Amino acid sequence: MCFTNKNIKHEGLLLSKSQCVKIEGSEVERTRKTKYLGVCIDERLTFSDHISSILSKVYYIMSGLAYTVSFFNKEAKESVFKSVILPHLIYAVPVWYHFILRKDKDRILRFLKYSAKILHLDFNYLKLTVNVSAKNEFIRMATKIHDDHNHPLHSYLKSLSVQSKKNLRNPFILPKYRITLFKNSFVYRAALFNQSKTLNDLL
Repeated sequence: MCFTNKNIKHEGLLLSKSQCVKIEGSEVERTRKTKYLGVCIDERLTFSDHISSILSKVYYIMSGLAYTVSFFNKEAKESVFKSVILPHLIYAVPVWYHFILRKDKDRILRFLKYSAKILHLDFNYLKLTVNVSAKNEFIRMATKIHDDHNHPLHSYLKSLSVQSKKNLRNPFILPKYRITLFKNSFVYRAALFNQSKTLNDLL
């Protein structure tokens, strides 16, 4: 998989789009999106297709629960949401945590309102559950990579987290970035978390 940063004003941009990409003599098919380990990755890294994929799953599951959930008590309903719905909602969340668009956040919030109606649970409780679980998963992954010396991203993440004059941008010590995609990436955001120990809510 190849991601490149191109200047849209560059005179060779149209030419580069028409050129094929070859690896060891075999032409690589250009595609608008792909799926890797259950994560839908589009060409602009918006992850809207991934959100659509997980929402289709959880809406289907929730529609099936609508006929039986009325027989559950409150604790059972909360357990069903956490064990059946939540894992789908936060699957691979460290990857797309900071890439998610406002419109996709609203789509997830609409689903949570629908779930609150079906399960007869408080919407704010479901939203808090998703935010806390997403934060915990992001922090768990960031901490694991930072502490695992054998992880491929360990040295890169640690170098960004070190306080030095080279990455001084404001009162906090932050690594520099040249494009927004890097600013939203897991490695950059994990480095920021390691320095400030703060993380914004997902929703």
